[in-house]
Order: sequence, then C-alpha cells, then structure tokens
Amino acid sequence: PAEIRTGRDADAERRQVILDGHPVRGATALGETLSLIWLTPAMDRLFVESSGERPMSHSIKPIDPDKPLFGGEVSGIDLTRRLTDAEVTAIHAGMDRFGVLVFHDQQAVVDTDPQGLATKLAQHFPVLEFAPRDARANPFLHRASTTKAGELTLTSGYTSPIHGCIGENPGVGAINICYAGGAAYTFDGHSHSIHGEAPLYFNPGFAYSYNTDHYNGLVLHVDLKRLQTTAATIGGVGISERRFAADLQRPQVLSLRGERQRELLGTLHRAFALLDAPGLEQQGELGLLQLDDLIYRILALALCPQLAQQSLSGHQRGDCSTRQRIFEELLEWIQANLRSPISLTQLEQRSGYSRRNLQLAFSQRFGCGPMQWIRRQRLDLARQQLLKPGPGDSVAGIAARFGFASLPAFSRDFHSVYGIRPSELLREGRRVHG
Repeated sequence: PAEIRTGRDADAERRQVILDGHPVRGATALGETLSLIWLTPAMDRLFVESSGERPMSHSIKPIDPDKPLFGGEVSGIDLTRRLTDAEVTAIHAGMDRFGVLVFHDQQAVVDTDPQGLATKLAQHFPVLEFAPRDARANPFLHRASTTKAGELTLTSGYTSPIHGCIGENPGVGAINICYAGGAAYTFDGHSHSIHGEAPLYFNPGFAYSYNTDHYNGLVLHVDLKRLQTTAATIGGVGISERRFAADLQRPQVLSLRGERQRELLGTLHRAFALLDAPGLEQQGELGLLQLDDLIYRILALALCPQLAQQSLSGHQRGDCSTRQRIFEELLEWIQANLRSPISLTQLEQRSGYSRRNLQLAFSQRFGCGPMQWIRRQRLDLARQQLLKPGPGDSVAGIAARFGFASLPAFSRDFHSVYGIRPSELLREGRRVHG
C-alpha cells in the first residue's frame, strides 16, 4: 500500500509518496494493476497512470498527510475523464519543476477560475487584464500562499501560462522574482524578461503588460519612498535621497551575472525562506525580527548600484569635510533658535539630510535623536536662567521662554535630568544672587 507523508527535502517541506516505506514518485496496487500516481501542486487531485493507457483523472477530497491515501478511501473516488496530452505535460511540469513554493507550501490556496482570481487580485492592485494564455492547451491552475513581513505583503505561487496587464500604481514598486519558468514584461514599448539567470523584475508603479510560461515565483509591492530613504540611510550621513531617484524610477531586470548581484539575490531568497516559520508567526514573534527592514535593505543594495562600496568610497572621502561643515552649521542654527519652535522638517530643509540620516548623525554624535538633543539644550538654558533669575522670573515663565508648553512636563523632565525640581533651583538662585 502507498501513502502520502510530509517529509523534508532541501530544507523545504513537501509531500511524498511512500511505497513499502520508501519515497517514490508514486506507485500503488489498484486491483491486479500496478499504476503510477501523480499529485497536482494543489494536492487535491490525483492522476492514475496504468500500463499502456493514458492517465485518467480522479477527483478526491483534500489529502490528509497522516492517513493512507488508499484502502477504504479508494472506493469513494469516481473516475471522471481521460487527460489530454497537454494536461499530462502540465502535470509532469508542475510536479517536477513548479510544485514547491518558497514559503507556506502546505497552506497554499488553489484557484482554477481565472476570472474569480482576477477579481480577488484587483482588491490589492490595479488589475486591468488577467487570463490564461491558451486555455485549451494549458488548463488554468494557480496555487499560491501569502504572508506578511511588517508592512510588506508577499505572495509565493505557481501559475500555468497567463497574460495580463497591470495599471499605474503611483508610489508603489512591484517586485517580481522568478524561481522556475519565465515571464516577459512590456512597458512603454520596451520589453524585459526574467528567468533563471535574470530572476528579478522591478517596476516603479508604471502600467505594464506581461506573459508567463509555467511559472513559480514571488511577488511583493514596496513603498518607493521608504525604499529611497533606505538607500540614503545605507549611503550614510549627507547622502541625499534624490541621489537614488533615477535608479528607483525606471524598470529594471537584475541578473546573476555579477558576483555582488548573485550574492544579494541569494541573500534575498534566504530572507524570504525565513518567513516560513509558522510557530513564530502563531506566537506573534515573527514580526519582532523586522524582516521587512532586511528585505528593504537588500532591495536597495540590489537596485541602486551606486551603493556598491567602491562607488561610494570616493564620494565619501571627497565630501567628508562638507558633511561635517553642514552638520556644524546646523548645530549653530539650532543654538541660535532654541527660543523658537523647531521641527524635524526645518532641520531637513536646512541641512539637506533625510530624516533617517538626521537621526543617524545625531545618534553618532550625541547618542540621541535631534529632537531629544534640542530638548536637552533647552533644559540646560532653563537651568542657567533658574540659577541666575531676573526680577519677576518664575518657573512657568522660564519654561515658556525656552519652548516648553507644558509646565508639568518641563518639571518632570528637569527633575529627571538634574535630580532637583526647577522651583527648588529657582529658590537657590534667588538666595545666591539676591
């Protein structure tokens, strides 16, 4: 007797056919005939191939990997029809090359209705067209699993050959990664293809059309602003986000030709595999790993060739003194305006730094963010004023003078930093200075 078991193969879970305790492609005794069995990637249809006959299709209920496939259950399976040559080819291709997904393979959802699937996809991004390429030669099958990484939604899936069109999606970049098969994309009359040697297609929110073969891949949509900010953060203090706009505003295909790109794309694939951790996901701990940040950083490095160390090194050497001068001028401006409201937007505009680069620069210099540093400077000025008060000075007046709108918050922060209440320090200042 044969049975279906869940096993491990190259660190990926997949279901296997076991005969007499040995994993095989599939064999079992049906009466007096020894037949081969094939399972669709969906694991919900069984194909029986008897000696000298065309394979025949059986519809069955979803398979329980912990129960024998045959035995008492086989009598309830109804023979439906013989398969076409194309269907036999699709079965072989699907099982041999496209069956296993990058993550959550066992939880994959199967769709055999292309229009129903198109309606579901249109809820998430602008689907203008979606259909099988040749419904007669290629019966439609779409099998996919979806997961979250922070704000990212990622879908890993297999599809039989399809074609379609995606509308404009401003501010959102589409990432399509091919693991088996191939796909072609067309934007503004220009064509790009992805396959095993050039597996990643990036589109920065433009409308495009596509055609796929039998295809196993992964798709995710990224926030282009966050991707550009991530690139600037990797670039270092003083590197403007605008520097990477050109790379992130054009469609790209990334290949495996260069060693750097090959390693980055391999690292990206391993990051996706980390999402296949159902135990951590159920306990709510997978999000603590911040895998979305890792994915954004890898994509920024891969899509922005300027971030290669050799490309930035000359710029960093040449601009080091300039960045230092800009930062010192920013500190001087802050000191001169401590009695006025100061916002992060003002700091960005005056320095040309991105918000993340400002955070990084202040953290490296002072061990805190820019607004925390400004608050410390204001507290110090208030402390000096309390030690040398003028006629009619009060704690509330001094706090308001240096930008503290809330007297309780000022008193609390002051006591936390200096270990004394501002009212006590004011009394001491009046005693010393009359």
